[in-house]
Amino acid sequence: MKNIPEMIFEINTSQIKKFQKWEKKMMKINPSMPTAGERWTFCFTPTGLGTIVKVVDEATNEKLDLTEWEYF
Repeated sequence: MKNIPEMIFEINTSQIKKFQKWEKKMMKINPSMPTAGERWTFCFTPTGLGTIVKVVDEATNEKLDLTEWEYF
């Protein structure tokens, strides 16, 4: 069996700030917060040019694109 390389996905400071601003907006739309914290789903899609980063608010089904397209 082949060794699978380790993959680590991170978001940087500007992406965190963008998420936090959007998070506040989503909490105003729907203030519910599941007890296990499963409201926010971060999706990372590695490509040959960079990583596409999206966040889904599971309570509102809204999506936020955190991809830094200027680096593609």
